[in-house]
Amino acid sequence: MVKQQSFTPTQPSFRNQLVIFTGLGLVIFSLVTSLLIAWLISGMAKGYMTSNGVQVTMGLSEQSVLAALTESEENGEGAINQVRQFPEVTASKIILPSGKVLIQQGDFEVSTEIEQLETIEESQLLYENESYWVFAAPIVLAASEGEEEEEEFEIENQEEQTIGYSMVKMSKNTLAQANKLIVTYALMVGAVAVMVFTVLTNYGVSKLTQPLLNLAQVMLDAEKTGEHLRADVEGPKEVQRMAHAYNSMMEVLDVQDEELRLHRDQLEAEVDIRTRELIEARDTALTANRHKSEFLANMTHELRTPIQAIIGYVDLVQEELEMEGLVELQEDLEKVTNNSRRLLTLINSVLDFAKVEAGKMDVNPEEISIRIIVMNVKETVLPLVAKNKNQLVLAGDDQELKITVDREKLEQVLVNLLTNACKFTSNGTVTFDVKLTEKAVIFSVIDTGIGIEETHVAGIFDEFQQVDGSQARKFQGTGLGLAICKRFCELMKAEIGVTSKMGEGSTFFVKVPLEVEFDKENL
Repeated sequence: MVKQQSFTPTQPSFRNQLVIFTGLGLVIFSLVTSLLIAWLISGMAKGYMTSNGVQVTMGLSEQSVLAALTESEENGEGAINQVRQFPEVTASKIILPSGKVLIQQGDFEVSTEIEQLETIEESQLLYENESYWVFAAPIVLAASEGEEEEEEFEIENQEEQTIGYSMVKMSKNTLAQANKLIVTYALMVGAVAVMVFTVLTNYGVSKLTQPLLNLAQVMLDAEKTGEHLRADVEGPKEVQRMAHAYNSMMEVLDVQDEELRLHRDQLEAEVDIRTRELIEARDTALTANRHKSEFLANMTHELRTPIQAIIGYVDLVQEELEMEGLVELQEDLEKVTNNSRRLLTLINSVLDFAKVEAGKMDVNPEEISIRIIVMNVKETVLPLVAKNKNQLVLAGDDQELKITVDREKLEQVLVNLLTNACKFTSNGTVTFDVKLTEKAVIFSVIDTGIGIEETHVAGIFDEFQQVDGSQARKFQGTGLGLAICKRFCELMKAEIGVTSKMGEGSTFFVKVPLEVEFDKENL
């Protein structure tokens, strides 16, 4: 059963996010709408006030015709006073074509040249800044109609004459106050609209998301309890589909759980049967292997006695033939002796392996100098070195050091390694090297022989394994020599290994620790 991992939400709920996003949208929409409406109304108010200014200035020009014509300041005061009745008007004046100010009330703060006024043909906005507008209009004397018929044509064709200019300064305070009120009212209306829409949205979202929340709660309870709970199919169509799909999934899981339970019970029963069978097979195999090892140990022990007897009797016969001078028969007996010794070696190998397999191989540690071990091994392998015309080289550190080890087994391992080196090397060099470290003595056998393929190095210490396993192999043997060496090294708490390169030779090493504790059961 797959273990369910707990889940902790890290984001706000769908309902809260929907309300937040909707509220933000309403706020932004209300703000933009309010500002847009305020901007439009402000523009309309500004247009209205500038139009009003144009009309006021035009009225001042019409009322100032007599004053400009007579250049009478008293006649202009009435027109100026009528204009000042408008609260937005802060200053006004009448200017003659010569540039002379006929009458002025208030400060315009800016100077206006007569040349600038001469370009004005009708009442218009002349100047504007953040605080006020300045309007200007020409004071025009219209052509009069004559009573005499003879002058009618000439008078009717007389053009209008500009006899002065009127200027009006209007403050923008009223417009600014109006704009503030417009923005304030617009934002207030927008805020009220947002609150109303938010309440309605919250209510609507709650109604829409409640079935979804119920479904999510059912799923959460199912996760916590591990039961296949069912959800109510309610709410909008999409939520109903989700609930229906969830219930269908729970039904499928119920069926699958039942099938898995039945399959699990069946598997457990089969596993119990197979386990009992494997235990019986294992016990049978262990018993058979133990009997095999005991049989091999007994048989090889029994075979050694007649083989040794054959070798002894052949030696006696050779002595008799030597005394009688029958040399040609001695060569045949020498072949019998060699084959007998070879057979004895094979029997000893099988016997050693059988003892190791049967757990009857004992370890007999003793304190002995390295030099004695090296000399014993050298004397044993010298005949084999000369057989293939090889040269034995002894190298290493101080060999007077004494170590505690099973001398017989260590010498057997080293002799086996040197024997293999001599067997697989012809007209070459076999080096027997000894190196001392702080914690171990390393015996190395280095040859210049045929070497070992990289694919065979890993299994070279396995039982019954040889580099060339074919029946037509050049070098004969049982394939137990290196396996026995490895087992002996394991019994002595030593380490054995090999490095080799095809065609360049091999290096076998045995690393014997200087301080080792042997199992008392094996002593």
